[in-house]
Amino acid sequence: YFDPLQQESPQMKVMISVEDQNTEGIYANWYNVITNANYLIKNLKDVQEGQIKDFTLVRRDEIIGEAKIARAMAHFELLKVFGYHYDLNSEYGIPVITEIPNEAPERSTVQGVYNAIMDDLNEGINEAPGGVNRQFFTSLTAKAIKAKVALYMKDYTTAATLSNEIINDGDFKLENAFTDVFINGLRSEEIIFTPYADMGVEMWQHANIGTSQVTGMLTAIADNQVDGDGDMTTGAGYDLRFANTHIWALMPINALYNGKWLFPTGVELNSYNYMRLAELYFIQAEADARLASDDVNDLKFISALSRVNQLRDRLSMDHATPTSKAELLQIIRIDKMMELLLEWGEPWNDMVRYHFNGDINISTIRGFEINDWQLTYPINLNTLNANTNLVQNPGYIGTEGAK
Repeated sequence: YFDPLQQESPQMKVMISVEDQNTEGIYANWYNVITNANYLIKNLKDVQEGQIKDFTLVRRDEIIGEAKIARAMAHFELLKVFGYHYDLNSEYGIPVITEIPNEAPERSTVQGVYNAIMDDLNEGINEAPGGVNRQFFTSLTAKAIKAKVALYMKDYTTAATLSNEIINDGDFKLENAFTDVFINGLRSEEIIFTPYADMGVEMWQHANIGTSQVTGMLTAIADNQVDGDGDMTTGAGYDLRFANTHIWALMPINALYNGKWLFPTGVELNSYNYMRLAELYFIQAEADARLASDDVNDLKFISALSRVNQLRDRLSMDHATPTSKAELLQIIRIDKMMELLLEWGEPWNDMVRYHFNGDINISTIRGFEINDWQLTYPINLNTLNANTNLVQNPGYIGTEGAK
């Protein structure tokens, strides 16, 4: 879905129509993942030892664990787009489907969705293969996603603990240089999970269109990160994560659309990074910051700030020196935005979470009035008409089939 910070006409991106085809596609595609996972789990459960040549029950259980991770991820992504993910007491979750349904499903509560996601991730941690495999789900993938889900659930202790474990275990390593993450592509030791994409998908998918364009708002944020006026020719005066992504003079010679999207030169291509280690640094940082007091000498405060500055170190950026918890949280949000631009870093979702946590006001940041109900996308009318048990999100106009 769209990142409003990358759009020149942000009003068009928050005033989503109930007939918008993109929302229909998002909804259908993620539920296809869930449906495939459910059929795979159902059919594999009945497989017995020796029934399939060279297929052990151990491997059967591993595949079931992988399918549960995929199902958890799909439910999570759906909740972030179509549900009130920021309110654990809300009735506006999304349909949870963990078996082959006999009838059209209704929406679950937000807490119910999170419970199902966590159940699948915990089973994925226990059942999926161990070790590192950046293009397939493993127990480590499940653990990393669980840290992210815990952050959204405001279970900050779990989010910080899991992130810290993954960072310190050494299974994944930060690249010495920020640009090496993208030069090394699928082989980067920093990548936790990125699906494989072939040449055609990499070059022509609509998601890549316009990624060389940036808004004045995003440019201004990058300029405010460092001293001096930003220079769009040389990159001087900008946060280097922004500059390396959007200023051609600093991009690798084989950059296709931007500094993160390189023209593939070998069999192993770059792809969309669903999660890499740097994001775990920010998850731990935010979780620790929210657990900290306003005292800059609080150990949680120090821990949160150290993660941010460790990522700044590899860019030779000045260390952040916040004087309050509120300032620290804003530094974490902005640095995360700069780090994960055009990846799956979700600056918009972070803004929504911060908004409902009382840390920012989205209307003030965006410069025009945004109602709270607009921060959740509508369920497409075709989807509502196909499933009359669904309830539309508040604020949106429904038609036949909407309640």
